[in-house]
Amino acid sequence: CRQCLGKELLDATPVFDIKIGQLWAASPRWKEIQHWLNRQVGIESFAILDDDADMGLLLSHLVKTESFVGLTPEIAQEVINRLK
Repeated sequence: CRQCLGKELLDATPVFDIKIGQLWAASPRWKEIQHWLNRQVGIESFAILDDDADMGLLLSHLVKTESFVGLTPEIAQEVINRLK
């Protein structure tokens, strides 16, 4: 959604999932992120926060979260350290 938690979402990665009959097949998340990155200008560093390690070529940018916990102070600090 473009309005979540009372904050405006500035942008989002595309969703490349495809429907096969009655089922949906998920695209690897890293491909969606890479597609978004390819269309940006001036990004010098970035971190990916996700609860899935399916990051392919972008794995070195992953800061893994826990599905039912999300962002913690420790994870936030790790992201800050990586972006310095």
